Amino acid sequence: MGMLEIFYPEMRPSIYGTDLAPFESQSKNNRHSWAIAQLWGMGPSRLSPRWRAVLLSSQAKAEADNFREAGSPITLWINAKFTHFLVNGRRRGVRKEIDYLALKRVGIHAAGDLTKLVDKAKY
Repeated sequence: MGMLEIFYPEMRPSIYGTDLAPFESQSKNNRHSWAIAQLWGMGPSRLSPRWRAVLLSSQAKAEADNFREAGSPITLWINAKFTHFLVNGRRRGVRKEIDYLALKRVGIHAAGDLTKLVDKAKY
């Protein structure tokens, strides 16, 4: 348990099964923006800061996709994603985890690629 969980126990990550799955059938006509709006609806006091960054990244990707389809490609203005998480004290990659795959299917791009330290040093 980290400091965030100790001081703000109401904050948590997004959980596809409880936060999005019950609403998926109602929102097919909105493409992927419905999932982003649904998670923002949890409010800043419930969604952890890292997951808020993931939502901003998903919004940026949706915007970039729209611009690309219109013939004016742009660069993402934020790209914050997860590469690993801990299970019983051991690191596990998120790329093949079923929850992260389900989130990606509805437009929440939470799984990212590992960045080399040399590339991180540029920032």
